[in-house]
Amino acid sequence: MKYIYFCLLFCILFSCRAHNKTEDKKSADIGRIPQFRIASLDSSRLFNTADIKGGKPTIFFYFDPDCEHCRREVQGILKNHDAFDAADIYMIANYPSGSVSTFTKHMGLDKIRNVMVGLDYEFSFYRSYLPEKVPFIAVYNGKRSLVHIYKGEADIDSIANSIRQ
Repeated sequence: MKYIYFCLLFCILFSCRAHNKTEDKKSADIGRIPQFRIASLDSSRLFNTADIKGGKPTIFFYFDPDCEHCRREVQGILKNHDAFDAADIYMIANYPSGSVSTFTKHMGLDKIRNVMVGLDYEFSFYRSYLPEKVPFIAVYNGKRSLVHIYKGEADIDSIANSIRQ
């Protein structure tokens, strides 16, 4: 009986240690802009994050076109566009291109020069960050280092302040 308890305790301790290593690895991987590809809404172009040169802040905004929180967050960014003008903003979704395109046009994102809307067609963004909810926003500085991650609806002023760091 002691042998069974010992084996059970060993398994529990080992699984906790393995879980912590996975979490550490994920956190280390997103400390710098991870490499993933985004397809344009018409699938005519692919964008690779390895092509981001740096020198200016980068925002990755993972969203659901049917999410009210995402809509409010986008409205806040557009309303305060001057605060976000210094950053490149990549709006990323894992939804059919038709619904993402409708969202893009409805919100006026297709008219903003520093906003690129695309599809995570390989689920590589999702695998890199494992977002638990939307909106999910990752802000990187001009040196491609992570400044802050926002999970769920966030304060627009807080996001704007992250860009300036």
